[in-house]
Parts: sequence; structure tokens; C-alpha cells
Amino acid sequence: ARDHKTFDKATGTWRVVKWNPRDWRQHLESYTSLKNIQADVLFIHSQYDSENPWYIVKRLFDAVQTDRKYFKILPNATHLCIWETARQTLYEWTAEFILL
Repeated sequence: ARDHKTFDKATGTWRVVKWNPRDWRQHLESYTSLKNIQADVLFIHSQYDSENPWYIVKRLFDAVQTDRKYFKILPNATHLCIWETARQTLYEWTAEFILL
């Protein structure tokens, strides 16, 4: 199992949380409204995102039941991509998607 860090607001400290794949599966299964989406949907995942593994984002992508969905992986980026050099590509992809 993977571990991840999360910030505990109550104590003001970081803590390590054990990652349980079943938690993600149950969480995704609770998104029954994803089957009713009619709009275009763009999923962008960062290549080196350790907070949200790509296969979890891919499951969410697969749960959306529209034919107008797009999945892109942002190269050379982490979970904090909006503050990294890859942000320009992120902005371009987002603008291109919105202006379609």
C-alpha cells in the first residue's frame, strides 16, 4: 500500500496516512451522478503526481459516461503543476478545451 502525507488542521502538523485502494474504489462508486454528465469534460493528470495516482484518475475518467471526454497527461509536472514550468502547457490545454 502507498502512504501519503496530509496536513492535519487541528494539530497544525503533517501526518502520514496509509493509502487503501478500497477507499478509492468506494469513493469512486459513490459518484453515481457522473453517469449523467452531458457536457464536455477534460481530465489533465500530471506525469509525476504522487498525490493522485494516474490509475485512480483514469478510473474517474472511465466513470464519466459522456462521449465528449478527454484525458491528457501533463509531462514533467507534479501535483503542484500550476506553480511549475509545466503550467504554460496546462493553461494552453485548458484554453484550447474551453474555446473548442
